[in-house]
Amino acid sequence: MAYLSIDTDGISNIRAVLDISQHAHNVKVAGNNRRFTKWTLDALGVESVYLPNLYDTTTFIPTVTSVLPKGIIRVGSFGAGRSWKNQLVAAEAAVALARKLGSYLELYVNVGRWDGDPRMIENRAELFANLPFAKLIEIPWVHWSQFRRVVQSMDILFSPSFDETYNVVTADGIAEGVPTVGSGAIEWVPKYWQCAEPFDPADVVRVATAC
Repeated sequence: MAYLSIDTDGISNIRAVLDISQHAHNVKVAGNNRRFTKWTLDALGVESVYLPNLYDTTTFIPTVTSVLPKGIIRVGSFGAGRSWKNQLVAAEAAVALARKLGSYLELYVNVGRWDGDPRMIENRAELFANLPFAKLIEIPWVHWSQFRRVVQSMDILFSPSFDETYNVVTADGIAEGVPTVGSGAIEWVPKYWQCAEPFDPADVVRVATAC
């Protein structure tokens, strides 16, 4: 629901189609999350349809253990650099995890999207500046098949989103045999992947060590 705060005309479009749905039997608003469908009824008095996202499981590969140089951990924190995705906390947690493990950190992030939060991106860069045991690696947006190969090379993904429903990066990770540290907002992942306090880097580290 909070993601609608960055969606231009998102609320007005939803309300417009909900109005149409009350007069046309073949028009419905659908949401991929029950929080959304409950809200349309509770707040606007109109039912919407719950249609969860689907992923082609025939593309899954067998889970394999990544082979990396000793002492290196690769963490993926992918997606648009928007505040609600909580990527600065993901970066803070990745640095703490590397120090806890005594490993060199490579944190992989996406760049090049128009809808990123400049302040968050700058703060993340400041965190990694002159940090001797960590490197920030920027990955341009690429075709999905190429991105799946990038995901496959990770040890773990960090997506402690404050309010997200599906999170396709998490699904891509599962398809490639890579676990994700998520949050309760991504409610379909195993409970032991979910941070109880996604605003706390220590809780992200706790979940990461249990995945």
